[in-house]
Amino acid sequence: MHLIIRYLVLITLLAGCAKQRPVDISHGMVTPAWHVPDTDDVITVLTWNLEHFVDDTDNPYVNSRRENSARPDEQDRRNLFAQAMREMNPDIACFQEAESAEYIKSLADELFPDLGYLYVSSSESTTWYQNTVVLSRLPLGVQYSYASVTTPVRGSLDREGRAETQNHVNTRMSCIDVYHDTGYTFTLCNVHLKAGTKERDHSMRRGQIEFLLGQFDRMMAERPDLNIVVAGDYNSAPGYEEFELFLTPWRRVDFDDPLDGSGVLTHPSDEPERRIDHIIPNDRMMRELVPGSIRVPLLSDPSILPRTSDHLPLLAEFRARDR
Repeated sequence: MHLIIRYLVLITLLAGCAKQRPVDISHGMVTPAWHVPDTDDVITVLTWNLEHFVDDTDNPYVNSRRENSARPDEQDRRNLFAQAMREMNPDIACFQEAESAEYIKSLADELFPDLGYLYVSSSESTTWYQNTVVLSRLPLGVQYSYASVTTPVRGSLDREGRAETQNHVNTRMSCIDVYHDTGYTFTLCNVHLKAGTKERDHSMRRGQIEFLLGQFDRMMAERPDLNIVVAGDYNSAPGYEEFELFLTPWRRVDFDDPLDGSGVLTHPSDEPERRIDHIIPNDRMMRELVPGSIRVPLLSDPSILPRTSDHLPLLAEFRARDR
């Protein structure tokens, strides 16, 4: 009798799991009343490292000479940035090395308010000025911040001889849910991984990527039909171990590099030698990528981009329809 009861309980549990509804990530959320619907079904995504892009005010809680006062040509860079944004006109932009969301939003409001960037998001460091910022005219939802996460630095020891860990650059990794008026949704991740070419730097990036893959696997477990795109400055080029790790299918996670073999380069901006800036969708969102759309944008004045930053931006276009 006990075996029969256990069997019936198991069947009931399995039946309940089979009828489980998909996760509704927008439950309890609404679109702001002032939102203007986007009638275009193409989403343009930008990533751009803006190179020490700071305001004129010293943040007393950040101890850095480069943050304390802006460069002499900073106002010129702001104007060049605005001109570039007008010509590129992305729906959503991922910036790296921006001082703050407030700074980016203030420039958008002052220099190109007609482009309609009403949404902004960031996960900022309490001690450093190089932050990642998302600026969007598409509604944004839940943000996933990894600022408090500690990741391993494999093969490296700290001063006490213990296995080294770090959590001071993970503020520069975050994801956010994005909503298009067609009903299409995706999760956009804006990353600025650890810079440097030493083995310790490679190890630090590997630790960050291992963590991100685990988070993406968790997201896919909750939402198997999830569209993900990871944009930003990876500080890692094709062929680097940690970059290839990111592209290696793992459990529910599978990313592809759309620019593989393309010859597109992004750094340094004046004479590009490598591609360390990337826009990489998962296998599901790859279906919506407009073929050949990922590119370094061509502006009316080719000198605008290298005069603004030491990184070239990348643009990508996605169809706002699940395929």
